[in-house]
Amino acid sequence: MAQSRSNNNSTTKKKTSASRPKSSSNSARSKKQPVKAEPEVTFKDLFHRFSKTRIFKPLLTIVIIFVIIGLDLLISWNSYNTFFMLLGIELLISLVVWIFFLLKSASDPQDEQEAE
Repeated sequence: MAQSRSNNNSTTKKKTSASRPKSSSNSARSKKQPVKAEPEVTFKDLFHRFSKTRIFKPLLTIVIIFVIIGLDLLISWNSYNTFFMLLGIELLISLVVWIFFLLKSASDPQDEQEAE
């Protein structure tokens, strides 16, 4: 009798997943639709967008001033006379360039109005 029970258990085993027929939903999953790639944002794109803001020119001016003062400190090697002489020469050069551009823009007001 014990033998007959073991035979019944072996004949009534459940079918495994390998014997199941594939459904149409599984085949739909295998066909993946192409994913649209997002455009890559580079540093150039970000810098171009930042350069159009109102804060760009003042921030750029501050950064340039700090770079020039830092270079003066590196060149002078803690010699205060050399540092202030370099800084004075740079200030005079920037003053002359600023006056030149100021006079140039004041002498051509018609060109600026036509360009707009």
